[in-house]
Amino acid sequence: MKIIENPILFWSPLINLKIFALVEASNIAEILDGQHRIEGIRLASKKPEEMIVVIMLNATEEEKAYIFSTINSNQRKVDKSLIYDLFELSPERSPYKTCHELARLMNSSEDSPFYNRLKMLGRKESKAQILTQGSFVNTIVNLISGNPNEDRIKLKNKENIEDNKNYVLRNLFINKMDATIYKILKNYFEAIKCVFPEEWENSDQTYILIKTTGFNAVIKAFPDIFHFGIDQKTLKVDFFIKALMMVKKKLNIDGKSLTADNFSSNAAGQKDLTKYFLEGFKEYKESFNIPEK
Repeated sequence: MKIIENPILFWSPLINLKIFALVEASNIAEILDGQHRIEGIRLASKKPEEMIVVIMLNATEEEKAYIFSTINSNQRKVDKSLIYDLFELSPERSPYKTCHELARLMNSSEDSPFYNRLKMLGRKESKAQILTQGSFVNTIVNLISGNPNEDRIKLKNKENIEDNKNYVLRNLFINKMDATIYKILKNYFEAIKCVFPEEWENSDQTYILIKTTGFNAVIKAFPDIFHFGIDQKTLKVDFFIKALMMVKKKLNIDGKSLTADNFSSNAAGQKDLTKYFLEGFKEYKESFNIPEK
């Protein structure tokens, strides 16, 4: 580790740049990112080296986690499941933290359809774990926010965030009703599991229902049936099952199974599968003889 000796050797008010002289000493700080570079320089040469660094004083654990996630969220080698897991350190609410907690609860609760089915921290410990924690969080957060980082900053600064009807679970999030969000999503996924039992249990083989393609499709279709459920004053498992049975009927009529042969992993495949869900939900609504708004 390094310590400052003769701290400010150079300072320019025009660019606010300070240059420090550093020497080996006892541990007085921690490196949030770039440890391998420091170690590489240490092993490569004893000659003085120059590098640009950013120093933060008295950073909280939350701030350290956010800095690390910001630096690495666009780096391909850092799994997003790990990035999202770091939001647990934050004492403040945020869309990502809520979705991370939803993922953990879905994966750890024995009565959850996702019990031991998510790859937490990107690690696959059984063949049943197909969907990553990162994919789960990154998809579910779209039901809450269009700009999760902006919401996080506002909430950290004790500012209010506004509701937006484009994000169906946002109002529940604003009102700190995370338990309700969990219950609604749990009912939805439980219904999917009941209507498509073989596809749900065998997604490690040929089916794509809870792979990224299928999961994105069912979440994109969710707002449509959610709004109708609110109108009908029910979001119970039975309500979702009846709607999803119409989706299954349409797939059967067209001879479409939930496989990669019928629905590719690209955007077109996801759009095609989403269309089946939306059309099935529409027919379910029409069975109530309620005119379209």
